[in-house]
Amino acid sequence: MTSLAWLATLIGAAFTLALLARYRHRRQPVYLVWALSLACFAAASGAEAVARLGVWTETSAKMYYVFGAGLTAGFLGVGTLMLTAPRAGRVALGLAILASLLIIWQTVATTADAARLPAEGFEALRRPPLLRLPVVLMNIAGTLMVLIPTLRSALRAARAGEPWARVWSLLLIAAGVLIIAGGHSIAGGLRLAPAAAISIVNAVGVSLMYVGFILPAVDAWLVAPRGQPATATSPR
Repeated sequence: MTSLAWLATLIGAAFTLALLARYRHRRQPVYLVWALSLACFAAASGAEAVARLGVWTETSAKMYYVFGAGLTAGFLGVGTLMLTAPRAGRVALGLAILASLLIIWQTVATTADAARLPAEGFEALRRPPLLRLPVVLMNIAGTLMVLIPTLRSALRAARAGEPWARVWSLLLIAAGVLIIAGGHSIAGGLRLAPAAAISIVNAVGVSLMYVGFILPAVDAWLVAPRGQPATATSPR
């Protein structure tokens, strides 16, 4: 599973850079928020990858919990809401920042069960209600804020006869988010699968999202006449 954790880290980092490049080109704040989300994802996956080279420590467990469980889904959803409903998105961004500060504060203040920590990682953290509640809310709200408008956009694009690349890009992004959210719920929250399965869902999920993000640009490049620059629309 270590190699999958490193793969997820590298894809997350590449995705972050791609979003920052898109922001430099278009100057839309939504890409900065999405880049923050993917940077958090890469940091969490990196903490997991390093831990799997040896054993989990309290520092790596807290890093994984803050950036992965705490912040990634929330800011991904906020970015999507900023695109589809800018006024509500700005409010959501403020709430997400406040929730993030609470998560960071509570995670830093908490401790881990030393006996469970080496094998169980972040699951060994003692998580009081003041920590669990904002994490759960960030994940549920963030996931829904991505899935609902993305699937709605895919349906509209399909009905309007838009290019196949746009429809599939939206579906792939939604599938990646759903795989990561569902995998974390099954392996982490419900504990119906080994904790190591999180490495699989992270790698598969972020790969689908990244392919979905770059698919319109790849399609535009393939169909562009020779000698002319290709142009691509955003998958969102």
